[in-house]
Amino acid sequence: MIFPIIITVLGICSTESDMRNVINHNDGGSPSYGVCQIKLRTARQFSPKITIKELMIPSTNILMAKTIYEWQVSRYKTERCAISAYNAGRCITGNHKYVKKVRKRRQHIKVALASSGEDLFFRLVGLQLSKSLKHQLQNAIRLERGDQSQDFRYTQSNGEN
Repeated sequence: MIFPIIITVLGICSTESDMRNVINHNDGGSPSYGVCQIKLRTARQFSPKITIKELMIPSTNILMAKTIYEWQVSRYKTERCAISAYNAGRCITGNHKYVKKVRKRRQHIKVALASSGEDLFFRLVGLQLSKSLKHQLQNAIRLERGDQSQDFRYTQSNGEN
């Protein structure tokens, strides 16, 4: 089954921090920040001026995680390697437990979003999200449900978030 990238990214974030906006000071020699546990050095590869304060904003953190994950997908061409590389910086074949955990959490998120809607889901996990990110999630849910509404087609064809 093909999952919208944003749902996979939420599975990664859930695996990394249980959807908590925290700083992990003990993560392989340098801290990891926010919901998706992003290292500042990694974030700056994609946004050179990003700050720790910005990484601690859940919407910014999730969108940065999406950017990093999309880069890993383009780099490795397989979901398994992209998920592994998000966690380890490169594809590690022995990282099966992490990949399996992300996939399981992604499935739980998909079910929760489909049954309760994105607003209730994010209130339950306590995240305040930007309109752009909420729009991406709404479109992912519409795609999953097979709803090819005019709004969805417009967003996809124009590349807007």
